[in-house]
Amino acid sequence: MKKLGLILIVGIVVVLAITAFFLSQNQPSSDLETPVNLAPTEILGQVQAPEGVDPTSLSVISLAGSSDIDSEGRFKAEIRQDGVSVLGAMPEGKEFGLVKVVVITNDTAEESVVLDIQSTAISAVFLTPYFMTNDPVLAQKILAVIETDPKVAALTQVVEQVFNNSDPLSEPQYQQALATAIQSVLVSLNQ
Repeated sequence: MKKLGLILIVGIVVVLAITAFFLSQNQPSSDLETPVNLAPTEILGQVQAPEGVDPTSLSVISLAGSSDIDSEGRFKAEIRQDGVSVLGAMPEGKEFGLVKVVVITNDTAEESVVLDIQSTAISAVFLTPYFMTNDPVLAQKILAVIETDPKVAALTQVVEQVFNNSDPLSEPQYQQALATAIQSVLVSLNQ
């Protein structure tokens, strides 16, 4: 199961890297598209594990592979200097972990990131075919809507409730809350 979760996160990172590569080969076709710098940079992070989860039992998955988390939840990981990256803090033997979509553009720089229940809910919505993009400017705009959506806040509560279950992704309340959050964000973006 840990292997499948690792494969899922690595697969998402690979898809994002391939898409970013092809986007960087073309000139922007609109004011929303910007070329991306694929070179990695190191970022510091903090895992705020849910109740009952020891942060050291998680492994951070990033562009550089897997890294450990110290007893205070701190870690180092590699992300794109200019673009969209995905970080995951995965428990051993489980396909569901803490996730964070990190967006860096020439205009913004994050010195550290937090992986927690809220970032996981936000990322779950963003990493769907409806919203996922490698364009950092567009990703920031979409994430701004996702972060303030009340249905995504409700999804955060559900993620917290199901996180320690054996298979949170198959929980009906998680699936329903995710679908409701996606629908709500779609409506907000189309207004």
